[in-house]
Amino acid sequence: MSQIPPISGPSLSRTSPTRPAAERAAEPERLVPRDLMELSKFDVEIRPVRHIECTEEAMALQAPSLERPVLMIHGLAQHADTWVNFKNFFTANPDNPDGGIFHVDREESFREELGQNPQARVFAIDLSDNLRSPQVVAGEVRRAITAILEGTGADQVDLLTHSMGGLVAREALRQGEDRVRNLVMVAPPSHGSMEATLASALDEGSLYSHYPGEKMEAMHALRLEYGSGGKISNEWLHELNQDWQNHSDRVRGSVIAGVGLPTPDARWKGVGLGDGMVAAANAPLEGAEFYIAQPNNLEPGSEHFRDFQQFRYNHMQIVSEPEIFRQVSELLTGAPASPAAPPAPASPREAPSRAELSQTLQQTAEARKDMAAVDTLRQIAHSRRLGGMERTLVGSGILTAGALTAAAGAPLVGIGVSVLGLAFTAFGILQSRRNEMEAHVAADATVRLAHEALNQAEDAIHRTIRADAD
Repeated sequence: MSQIPPISGPSLSRTSPTRPAAERAAEPERLVPRDLMELSKFDVEIRPVRHIECTEEAMALQAPSLERPVLMIHGLAQHADTWVNFKNFFTANPDNPDGGIFHVDREESFREELGQNPQARVFAIDLSDNLRSPQVVAGEVRRAITAILEGTGADQVDLLTHSMGGLVAREALRQGEDRVRNLVMVAPPSHGSMEATLASALDEGSLYSHYPGEKMEAMHALRLEYGSGGKISNEWLHELNQDWQNHSDRVRGSVIAGVGLPTPDARWKGVGLGDGMVAAANAPLEGAEFYIAQPNNLEPGSEHFRDFQQFRYNHMQIVSEPEIFRQVSELLTGAPASPAAPPAPASPREAPSRAELSQTLQQTAEARKDMAAVDTLRQIAHSRRLGGMERTLVGSGILTAGALTAAAGAPLVGIGVSVLGLAFTAFGILQSRRNEMEAHVAADATVRLAHEALNQAEDAIHRTIRADAD
């Protein structure tokens, strides 16, 4: 599986316009991961999404107060529940009340509910048909924005999108929407998707249709912008990307792409790094900030090691990761998501009496003896397993005898003996596992009770020491 070296530093672009050309030319190529070299054709800086390696930091992450309403837009063949984790993250901050889900066919009830909750800040849209092209459903986004602004009294909204939702949002801008301040696009196929290109080609050749023919509209819209020889193969997407230059001066655009999985792309080897569906080389957009989320790839044995990290920023999972919560928060507000305030210390419990402490210490000594006996219980489990295995071996012998009997010219007798051997073997295996499990359950129960006693003793000793200190 392809992996990339760690990204470090504030910017890794070889083409950043903020540095002299001679300096950029002299920059070592190793600063740009080899699999992402294709990104150098875009005039963007590659910025890393900072890792959160500490469990406590991830669990304590708190959303900042949003400056304006946020409308979250899902992608192809998805629904508003794409954003359930983001919604819960944002609304855990009481300054960010939930405003609900906009459905174009329930717009009136949405407006009525928002009229009773004008302080709402977090919204999602459920597109009426998640297989229609962005050109068609972009109007629904505009209607949602109008309803949100009229209901909250805000002047502008921020848009948070996933996958094709980024193209839907930009199509809304192209159609005249001018009330957007921030556009944060997670895993967008800004220059198309190789998978969509292949699916469209199969459909057009009547070889295979991923969706029924009339439902391939959005898939066709996601075809790669450029085809063989660098020729434009998706006119609509090319025009949409050209149009972005008309908005990038007043709309702050940001792209967050995930890497870690081999992803189909149009390069000669057919596979590049990406999130499994959108190649990283097809995500950036000139005039928009570009961030890469990549696995931390820590060595086994490291304090924060986690396995299977290459799957962490896959196309669907990326919108549920704490690093993405934090990065999006910073892009929307300029303020980082922060750890929650520590809870107020609990009132100390009364220290145990000397008699209670003595009894607890005696229970501790007994618990330690029980834990020492666990090894004996484990050995019993092993011996019981061996006892069951003896029956299994006997059954295997009977099975072999049956086969030999059948081969010697007595098939009926041989079959009967073989069936008996199979039954004896199966019984031996089941008995072996049952005996072993019973012994292990007893050992686990002993360990659990011993740990409880030790914890109680530790607590009693701690409270006694605090009481003596006071």
